[in-house]
Amino acid sequence: MKKRAYIYETISAFILIDCLNYIFFWQDPGFLTLSLHPYWIIVLLIASRYGFSGGLFSGFCAGAQALFFMCQDVSSLSGIERVIESKGVILPVSFLFIGIVIGGIRQKYIHKYETVENELDDVSKSLESINKRFETEEKARKVLEARIIGETATVRTLYGSSNLFESLDIDNIFIGCLDVMKDGFHVEKASFYLLEDDYFVLKASKGWEKEELVEGKISKDKCIMNLAIDEDRYITIKDILNRIDSDQFIDQYGQVLAMFPVRNSKGKGVGVVNIEKMDFLHYNTPNLNMIELIVEWAGRALYNRLFLNSLESRMIIDDNLDVFEFKHFQNVCRSEFIRAKQFKLDFTVFFIKIDQYSFLNEKTQELVAKSLVSLLKKYLQETDMLFKYRFDGIFCVISPMFKKDSLKRVIEKVESEFYRVISSSHSEKKHIKLVSGGQEYTDCMTDIKEFLTPALKECNIPMIGL
Repeated sequence: MKKRAYIYETISAFILIDCLNYIFFWQDPGFLTLSLHPYWIIVLLIASRYGFSGGLFSGFCAGAQALFFMCQDVSSLSGIERVIESKGVILPVSFLFIGIVIGGIRQKYIHKYETVENELDDVSKSLESINKRFETEEKARKVLEARIIGETATVRTLYGSSNLFESLDIDNIFIGCLDVMKDGFHVEKASFYLLEDDYFVLKASKGWEKEELVEGKISKDKCIMNLAIDEDRYITIKDILNRIDSDQFIDQYGQVLAMFPVRNSKGKGVGVVNIEKMDFLHYNTPNLNMIELIVEWAGRALYNRLFLNSLESRMIIDDNLDVFEFKHFQNVCRSEFIRAKQFKLDFTVFFIKIDQYSFLNEKTQELVAKSLVSLLKKYLQETDMLFKYRFDGIFCVISPMFKKDSLKRVIEKVESEFYRVISSSHSEKKHIKLVSGGQEYTDCMTDIKEFLTPALKECNIPMIGL
């Protein structure tokens, strides 16, 4: 039903406008004497909303009606030919042509919107899956706390340390794992290594004094930590001594008491957690099994965070301001420049800078930026796109259908409304100024840098990475 909505809306619109024609303008059937034909309203609105199909259908209906009114008083074929020769078919053909062109342009953005919407749905599903995994790990954490120790003070200590597994900072996950080992199992010295290329790289350590040497980067070749990854289980010093080939690790015997493999989401070993020193009474199999579970937990938290970082890096919308990110600006600007150059279409860009933005406090920066974005969204057209620029406090508007003068009037209206809003605020906001500059595409421009440079210079924005 939604796909055919343009048919019903077009037919209803023509019925309405024909009723108005016969009631109020009965002496001019079809509005043929008007210089600006009312049918254009239907064609432009339907094409802009529904894309190619809507533009084609509304243009065809408008053209057919106009042709019908031109020939309604003619009863013969020759008479129709004379009417066409005298009045022409420019108007009916114009309705159809303009409807197809505008509908085609709109269809392009409808496809883009649907693509972005599908990508967001996929990201949402992925985030829901991650959330479920976090909930599962949260349950495992509570079970661990209950089994590790019954004393309230110790449980609180472990809880505080384990919260680091949920941190947005990956370094806190490394430290959190070692903190849990220290607070819950009396581990005095420990280290966390990740495998990068052919080296084990130290990410965190616990209990080492400044004067003691902790190797930050160890070659994988003949390293004792390979045993934990190769056997995919925790290895103790006793296990190493019982090996037939233990002689090759004789110079590393005194460095570790136990090693625990860190696995990624596919179960592949990607790192090792070492225990170098531990209280003798707590160095037993049950505690080592629990530490293995904690290391497994830390590995999952680590790679969930890495996966989430990867998803966030592909997002094109700024969560705080609800505008497009700068990385998306670069892609859109280049594609629109090429489109304008190939098809000789309008293309305008405008930069709006909040002057002295870095001198404002953080709360004021957020309020001012959100106020400006709200006003821009209020006055800009649906086809215009709003982006964050490379630097904070700078926004960019890309208009693929309007010239510079038209967009400048909109920006001036936004600036006037912005100053009116902040004039009633406290003294810090009253001194805030906006600087804007724009540029429209001309046939003589050869590349995107030449197109953007005048607008950036007008706003005194550094031209970095163009």
